[in-house]
Amino acid sequence: MGKKRVRRLTCAVFLALAVCTGASRQIQQMLLPKVSVAPVEKGSVTHGGDYPAAWADEAAGIVSWQVEGDAYAYFTDVSDINFCWSDAEGEGQTRVFPILERRQGPDGSWTCAADVSELAAEAGALDLTGAYVSMKKTTDYDYTVPVSALSRRGDSYVIYTIETTQGVFSDEQTAQEWPVTVLDRDGVRAAVSTGRYGEVVTYASKPLASRMRVAVTQ
Repeated sequence: MGKKRVRRLTCAVFLALAVCTGASRQIQQMLLPKVSVAPVEKGSVTHGGDYPAAWADEAAGIVSWQVEGDAYAYFTDVSDINFCWSDAEGEGQTRVFPILERRQGPDGSWTCAADVSELAAEAGALDLTGAYVSMKKTTDYDYTVPVSALSRRGDSYVIYTIETTQGVFSDEQTAQEWPVTVLDRDGVRAAVSTGRYGEVVTYASKPLASRMRVAVTQ
C-alpha cells in the first residue's frame, strides 16, 4: 500500500507541475509582443502627382504645368502624361499626350508642356478650369516589403525577421534585427536590395529589440 500511495502522490505532483507549467507558459505567451509577418516578394513602387494645367499658348493649344525639382526626379524618363479635364456636360475626361517640352527654372522646378490642340478642335473651345496633368512612374523590383516593415535607425533602416527554435515544451519565436538597404519606396511598398529575409515583421504590439521573444499571429 505504501508504494502505491507513493506512486499516486508522485503522479499527482507531476500532474500538478505540468498543469502549473502549462498555465505559466500560457500567461507568458499572452504577455509576449504580438507580431504579424509578410513575405518579401516581387512588387512595384509607384510615384505620381497631379499638377494644375494652364495655357502656355492657347492659340496653339499648348498647355503647361509645373513640377517641383525633387518630385521631377522620378519623372525624368516619363514620356507621356494623362491630361484630365471636364467636358461641356461636366463629365471628367482623360486622354494621354506626349510631353512636348521640359524646361528647368532657376529655382530647380520644371515647367513641362503638351500639345492638346486636338481637344480644342474637337470641342471648339477647351476650358482649363479644374484641368490637371497626372504624371506617374511605376518601377518593378524583385524584392519588396510593406513600408510598415521598416524601422528607422538614425539615417538608415532595419527590419525584423522571426527565428523559431525548439523549446522543451513548444517552439519559441524571437525577433531578429537586420540592417536593410532601401532602393525605392512609396506609401505602400519599399524595394530592398535582397530577399534573403524570407518573411518580415509588419506589425508589432510593442517596440521590438533583437532577440526579443514574440508571438506570431495570423
